[in-house]
Amino acid sequence: MANMNECVSPFWQNGPAPGAFYNFPNYKSPTVTTHKPSKHTMNPTSSGTSVLAMKFKGGVIVAADTLGSYGSMAMFRDVDRLIKVNNTTVLGAGGDIADFQYLQHVIEERVLEEDCLNDGFHYTPKSLYSWLTRVMYYRRSKFDPLWNTVIVAGLENGEP
Repeated sequence: MANMNECVSPFWQNGPAPGAFYNFPNYKSPTVTTHKPSKHTMNPTSSGTSVLAMKFKGGVIVAADTLGSYGSMAMFRDVDRLIKVNNTTVLGAGGDIADFQYLQHVIEERVLEEDCLNDGFHYTPKSLYSWLTRVMYYRRSKFDPLWNTVIVAGLENGEP
């Protein structure tokens, strides 16, 4: 039996394999991209709801439920949404649980760095709130917002 390549006419010798497309020389397809698409959260998936803070004479009280919802289904029953930042500052957040966990991780890293410096600086409620506004604005400007509502509470100079 004759070789299969001898039976093929010269017109099809450099053609595509069966089921493939022909690649024209020096042609760049407009549909081919060199970078990966960006993935951003457009809607929170797992979220928590109620965080409440009240100021009273000599202090502040902050409370939050522990329910995490997946859409309209009560999915997680033990979600912490309050952070003790230091002895004078507390943070609570409603909204996307993953974004809150990200914020919690970043804040804990920053507090640890400040503790290691041992320079007497610590986050006050005002300084933490100011830093959080910048972080949230930066993320929103990049079209990848943190889907949280945050309460920062505590004592500064002995005042709530």
